[in-house]
Amino acid sequence: MDVHFLEKTGIQPGDSGETCSDTYNQADYLERRVSDNLAFIDNLPPLKALGARSVAVVGFSEGGMVAPLVALRSPKIGWLATGGSGGLPQSEGFLIFADRGVAPYANPLSRALFLKTFAAIKADPDSLEKEFMGHAYRYWSSHLFYDPLLTYRQLDIPIIAAMGEKDESEAIESGRALRDYFAQHPGKDFTFIEYPNASHALQAPDQPHLQDYVASLADWFKRQRPAPR
Repeated sequence: MDVHFLEKTGIQPGDSGETCSDTYNQADYLERRVSDNLAFIDNLPPLKALGARSVAVVGFSEGGMVAPLVALRSPKIGWLATGGSGGLPQSEGFLIFADRGVAPYANPLSRALFLKTFAAIKADPDSLEKEFMGHAYRYWSSHLFYDPLLTYRQLDIPIIAAMGEKDESEAIESGRALRDYFAQHPGKDFTFIEYPNASHALQAPDQPHLQDYVASLADWFKRQRPAPR
């Protein structure tokens, strides 16, 4: 099994993440990441030669927002796996954390500050000069208000999603929203795994679930062979 990892546009070998180039900032938004991945699948010779539903796409954290859109738009995708990502808009997750008192969303940030900033981002969605929490408004406008369930509802391939109960970056309520939606649609092939006491990286105090989850995916792909479209 071949594994391909596509880095974001503008990241160069040796980059530490302490500073971001203009090229990176200009390309750092959701639709660009999706289109870059689709172009990669369509143009890399080994992938280009494959038929429908023959490629699995895996997305963790922010990539868990990108991967479902890639799966929806590429007929080559036959399986979708995500980690640390759910079914609520990111803006709702931030407010959930603020209301629950989770740092930094509740302190030094707050629900009131988020609502004010969300309005500012919507008013100037393409700005590369204005920033919030380390990203330009253009980045945030593409991520914060996107509703993942709109994409998940259209998928007809096997899907597996994993989250940690104590995820500090994506509210577990987001994963449970995904779980609850598919519970109401039992005809869909969906699996949700919630690791007790685990973090965003699926790390529990006594168990590194990330390794277990990734190791299990190869067998899951083999078991969940979708029928040709």
